[in-house]
Amino acid sequence: MTILVEKSGLYASIRDSGRFGYRNLGVNPGGASDIAALRTVNLLLGNDEYEAAIETYFPAPVFLFETETSFAIGGGNFEPELDGMNIIMNSVIRAKAGSRLRFRRKVRGNISVISIKDGLYVPTILRSKSLNSAAGFGGFEGRTLQTGDRIRISGGIVSSAQIVGTIPTYVQNPVLRVLPGPDFKSITALGLLRFLEGGFEITRQSNRMGYRLFGKAITLLDDSERISSAVTYGTIQCLPDGGLTVLMADHQTTGGYPNLATVITADLPVLAQTSVGQTLRFEVADEFEAISALQMQERDFAFLKAGLKLNRK
Repeated sequence: MTILVEKSGLYASIRDSGRFGYRNLGVNPGGASDIAALRTVNLLLGNDEYEAAIETYFPAPVFLFETETSFAIGGGNFEPELDGMNIIMNSVIRAKAGSRLRFRRKVRGNISVISIKDGLYVPTILRSKSLNSAAGFGGFEGRTLQTGDRIRISGGIVSSAQIVGTIPTYVQNPVLRVLPGPDFKSITALGLLRFLEGGFEITRQSNRMGYRLFGKAITLLDDSERISSAVTYGTIQCLPDGGLTVLMADHQTTGGYPNLATVITADLPVLAQTSVGQTLRFEVADEFEAISALQMQERDFAFLKAGLKLNRK
């Protein structure tokens, strides 16, 4: 029982919540870019909320279902259609054997997440199914999905469900909340003005490892070389030319560039769904706001779980 990749897309790969506990060995988590989208579509299907799914950019692959199964699509809206019929995002869809899934155009967001009932049958390596492209393991045979690949599935069926309450708002030019990092106090007055009031465009030199931003240079009081230290998804680094990089889901485990700030966890899905050419702005938050935002997100997921549980009784 399989899904056939009839046509490969742009960096389509298998991702779950990530590979944690190995950063001391140089292995990054490398999980889903939009963890909220992953959790939502998995919960709709009755899967474990962190089960592995297919993450793709646009243009997305063409999939042929060789087995009847249920699936759900969340995250970025690439106008999906099944056998020529439009699909409602964040809802359970039943595909017959021989059905073909296509994505017509990029409407909103940057990354689409496709979850299959009962998950994908790929090996678990270091407690995760996520692809680590640098090391060449995880995901589907240690690489992105290519034309002709067949992904094993169970062929499970689930009753219909739809939800919109937990879906983040993917705006064109978002304002991201950040917590000051160890080098935030090194920013000059002019640099701070530029950091907080200027817009930063995501350039084409961006990928799952980091978004390279274009904007006015950030100047520091102390631009001496730093000792490498731990970094994470959302860390904002200042490069020698004053430019900024925001580390993404495939970030390295340590970095030596000045660490100015970190995007709060609740805003990471919005960051992930921002595309090349769009503009970001930053707003300083405190720990209370960061924790409150995450608690609100978890509250929404608790409501989703409760509602789905009642719906299936």
